[in-house]
Amino acid sequence: MDETTAFIRGEEVLLDGSVRRYGGTNFSESVKEAHDASKASIQSRISNLESGGVKGTGKNSEITEITGENFGEHIIKGKNGRKELAPNVRYITEENYKYTTDELGRIVDVNAEELILQKGTRNPGMQVAAGREDRLVDDDGGHLIGTQFRGSGDIDNLLAQNRQINRSGGEWYKMETEWANALKEIPPKKVSVKIKPVFVGTSLRPDSYKVVYEIEGKGIFKKTIENRAGG
Repeated sequence: MDETTAFIRGEEVLLDGSVRRYGGTNFSESVKEAHDASKASIQSRISNLESGGVKGTGKNSEITEITGENFGEHIIKGKNGRKELAPNVRYITEENYKYTTDELGRIVDVNAEELILQKGTRNPGMQVAAGREDRLVDDDGGHLIGTQFRGSGDIDNLLAQNRQINRSGGEWYKMETEWANALKEIPPKKVSVKIKPVFVGTSLRPDSYKVVYEIEGKGIFKKTIENRAGG
């Protein structure tokens, strides 16, 4: 079974390792143990950041899942006290949008099994900060899941994105418009999306995006969008 088929069937393929599952008959104890383990793991990563940054730990690093009452722990205080994403975490929003970070705290996988057409809140300050030192002069802070789909306006949904592909007429803009139009149909079509930003070296700015999406009744589509004018 290829990755696209697995994704569309709802059998998500993770980039790095597998999601931890908690068993046992005492549910409350299992949840507490999971919470404590998650906090300890993230606190260790915060200490690493404050002492000079996180070193790459490779593709087989364990992924810590953050959801529910723990949501928010994926955003940490990093270099110079600035807001950053914790490395090697998988966080799930209340919209059931799933994001995975790598060992450098970069978003490397986004999975929206069903987009929601509902306006979110922008955060201009975070849009300006996206990409940090690797941001280019002609970049925007681009939302991985657009605010029209109730995507977060914070750093946990933003990357430095070439303004031409992000704005009206650009490849990313046209793709999002296609999704929105499908959701506006009567009855609305289901839209499922998987995004993989591709980075070169240790850059915080993606070089390109690999996108697979399905629109109910229309098919499965694959795109590679280069992070430069023209896409």
